[in-house]
Amino acid sequence: MAERGELRLERWNMLSNELKVATEIEAIGEVGEIPYFNKIADSLSKKGMKKTAVHGAVNRLIDLGTIDAKWEQLNNHSWVRRLYLYGETKDFVQGLNKTLYR
Repeated sequence: MAERGELRLERWNMLSNELKVATEIEAIGEVGEIPYFNKIADSLSKKGMKKTAVHGAVNRLIDLGTIDAKWEQLNNHSWVRRLYLYGETKDFVQGLNKTLYR
């Protein structure tokens, strides 16, 4: 699992809510964890983003076809919707994450 470096806040603050959510989905996935709504919302709340804003951004990204979701079972037997990027968006967000984290 790759560890994320320090977040560059000056760059982070320039992003839209949708890009913040997309970068967080990718960053959580890169460290080997399942990116589902509560994990993403909890992580982003530590960066000042409200759950309602995360929810709106997730809905918009799904509507735009930027992300998709599939049901997965966690080790504790609960089910979550795994959010994931695909296609050109995945490549774009991976590059964006490289500029956001030191």
